Amino acid sequence: MESKDYNKDVFISYSRKDTAVADAICRMLDARGISYFIDRKGISGGQKFTNVLAKAIVECKLILFLASKNSYSSKYTNKEISFAIRKKPSDAILPYLIDDAPMPDELLFQLADINHLTLAEHPIESTLPKHILKLLGVKGEGKAETQVEQKPAQDKTKPAQDKTKPAQEKTKPAQDNTKAIHAKTIPSKSKKKPAQGNAMPASPISVPAIVSKARECYRQRDFTQAFAFFSKAAEKGHVGAQNYLGDCYFNGIGVRRNHAKAVKWYRLAAEQGLAAAQDHLGNRYFNGQGVPTNKVEAARWYAQAAEQGYAKGQNHLGDCHMGGHGVAKNYTLAARYYLMAANQGLAEAQYNLANCYSQGTGVPQLDIEAARWYAQAARQGLAVAQIALGFCFMNGRGVPRNEAEAVKWFRLAAQQGFAVAQRCLGDCYRHGHGVRQNKTVAERWYARAANQGDLAAQQALQDLNKGLVNKVKNWLNPS
Repeated sequence: MESKDYNKDVFISYSRKDTAVADAICRMLDARGISYFIDRKGISGGQKFTNVLAKAIVECKLILFLASKNSYSSKYTNKEISFAIRKKPSDAILPYLIDDAPMPDELLFQLADINHLTLAEHPIESTLPKHILKLLGVKGEGKAETQVEQKPAQDKTKPAQDKTKPAQEKTKPAQDNTKAIHAKTIPSKSKKKPAQGNAMPASPISVPAIVSKARECYRQRDFTQAFAFFSKAAEKGHVGAQNYLGDCYFNGIGVRRNHAKAVKWYRLAAEQGLAAAQDHLGNRYFNGQGVPTNKVEAARWYAQAAEQGYAKGQNHLGDCHMGGHGVAKNYTLAARYYLMAANQGLAEAQYNLANCYSQGTGVPQLDIEAARWYAQAARQGLAVAQIALGFCFMNGRGVPRNEAEAVKWFRLAAQQGFAVAQRCLGDCYRHGHGVRQNKTVAERWYARAANQGDLAAQQALQDLNKGLVNKVKNWLNPS
C-alpha cells in the first residue's frame, strides 16, 4: 500500500539503516489492510521536506516512529519527529523502540508525555498491530475506549453525582490490563499531587504511570529507583514490569544479581503470554541460569514466543531444531524459523539463514541467497556476518569478486574487536589484497588478533618478523 498519496493511516518514520525492520512492518500493515506512507528513495531533487514529508505527516492519521540508535543520529528522522510533535496530537504519535539504545535527552523530553512501545514487548506480527488499530480507532480494537466515554451519557435519569461511577468503574480494567500501554486512566479528584523528583510518590498512582516513571528513571540511569518502580508495578501484575524486573535481577541492574529471582519474574510474565519473557525464560532453561538446564523446557518456551511472531523466539527455536536441542533435529524446520525471524529484520537470524544457504542445510545450496542474507545482517553491524560477507567478496561467492569491498567488511568487523577479522585484514595488508601493500599496518592488525589468542595471527606475526630479520641480515651481509 505504499503510495504517493499522502492521506494514509500510518506515516513510518525510520532510518535507512533500519530498512529490514521497516519492511517487516510494511508487510504486517499490508496483511491487515492498513495503508501507510514510507519514504523509500529519499527526497528527490526539487522536492523539499516541506513539500513532501511535511504534507504526509500532517495528513496521515498516525506517526509510527522506529526509535533506534540509527534514527537518533539521523537528522532527517529527527526533523520528521520534531515536526510531528508540533503538528499532531500526542495520541497520534507512536514511538516504537526497536533496539536498546538510550534515547537522547532532547528527544526524550519532546516525547515525555507519549507512551512508548518496545519491539521486545510488542512483536511486529502480534501485539503491535493491535495497538496501531486501536490508535486508528478501528472497530473491535479501539471500541472499548469509545464506549467508556459514551456509556455514562446514555442514562440521563441518574443524578449528577452517580454519573461519575460508570466512568470510574470502566477505568479499572485499563489499570489491570498489562498490555494496554496507551490506556488512559482518569485520575480521581482526591488524588494528591505526586512527589517531585524520582522518589516513590506517597499517594497511589496508576500502574501505567508507575511503569512510565520506571522507564524514565532507567533512561536517566537511576537504576535503583527504576528497580523500585518496576518492583511496585510488577507486584501489581503489570506484565511488562515483571519482564523488566527479571532483566534487573538477571543483569544486576539496581539490585544484586540473582538468577533465581530473575526466573521467578520472567515466569510470571511468560505465563501471562508476554513473548519477550517467554524467550527469556527459554534462555534460562537452555543455559541453566536460575534453573536446572532443561533443553526440552527451553524449546517449549521458545515455541510459545515463536507462535506469537517474536523474532528472537523464532531464531532460538530454529537453533533448537538445527542442533536437536529439546526437539528432534530438523534442518528444514530450523531454516523455516530462521526465515521468519530474518524477515522481521533480526540480524542473528539473517546470519543463520545465510549459513543455511551457504552450506545447503535445510534449503538448497545457493551462494547468491547466502550473500544476500549475509549483507542484510552485516549492514546491521553484526560482526560475524561482516566477516562472512568479506569472504564472499574476496572469493567471489554469490557476488562479483571485489577485494576492496572485502577489505571494507573485514575492517568493520575488526574495529569491533573480532580477532578473525583483524587477522584477515592483516593478510590483506601483508599481500596487498584490496589495499596497497603495507607490512607495518599488517603487523599491527596481526598483533591485535594475536593478543586475543588467534594462533594463525601469532604464526603470521612470527613469519612477518622472521622475514624482516632475514632481510636485515642480507642487507648487512650482502653476498
